[in-house]
Amino acid sequence: EASDKSIIENSADDFVTEATKHIPKYKLECVLNADQSSFHYEMASNRTLSHVGEKTTYVSVKSLNATTHSYTVMPIISAASQLLSPLFICLQEPTGRFPTTKKIFSAPNIVTSCSKSGKLSASLIEYWIKEVLDKVVSNRFLLMVDQWSPQANITVYDNNLTKGQSCKLLVIPRKTTSTKQPCDTYFFRQWKELTKRIYHRVSLDELDVDLRNRDAIIKLQSLVHNQLSSSVFKPMISYAWSTCGYIPKQYLNFSNVIEICFRQNQPG
Repeated sequence: EASDKSIIENSADDFVTEATKHIPKYKLECVLNADQSSFHYEMASNRTLSHVGEKTTYVSVKSLNATTHSYTVMPIISAASQLLSPLFICLQEPTGRFPTTKKIFSAPNIVTSCSKSGKLSASLIEYWIKEVLDKVVSNRFLLMVDQWSPQANITVYDNNLTKGQSCKLLVIPRKTTSTKQPCDTYFFRQWKELTKRIYHRVSLDELDVDLRNRDAIIKLQSLVHNQLSSSVFKPMISYAWSTCGYIPKQYLNFSNVIEICFRQNQPG
């Protein structure tokens, strides 16, 4: 195990060394990280009140099925501390297609897709490149992704980018994404925290809002994306890059989602 850990650490260090050779050749706005994260359709709290001595504590959820089924979001962040727009979402649909009988809610900062599993596939990565990446990059850019094969092949980018953009693809080594992928090191934790807080507020206040249906999910993630795009979160995104070792530390301090969005008794 110690040997494996050493190999992983060396692999991570070698990747950072290689990446930092290339990053100075690009504007920070053009140094990007894209990654996927899954969300349950119902995010039940792991905490609840219980009577002293109670052996079994039950938690109420609207749908047990929704606590195990998930959808995927795929944001892009830049080394210039930006959360790019639009956000890509893949919802879970029984047939793998949206129903033709009902119009899907359209948000200006969301590109929506679906699959039977709620997870991305090779064809959906091509769709993401055409509908999202192609629209946010106009010239040469550097993109960091993990080793999931459909997104780790430069050919798929060359074949689907439509404006002659030059893509330098850097693939983060296996088992190093927790420390070397900016989205994973800190950013997704904050994204999930904001999403979870919204779910819990709806539940605690017993609001007449069903956050399990597709339109509500799109509206929810549109709101989260909108909020995290605020300039007040730039230092937080910058930290996600600097803690990986790709850029120098830009800010002495930063505030996270809880401190900015849920802090009480703020002055003024």
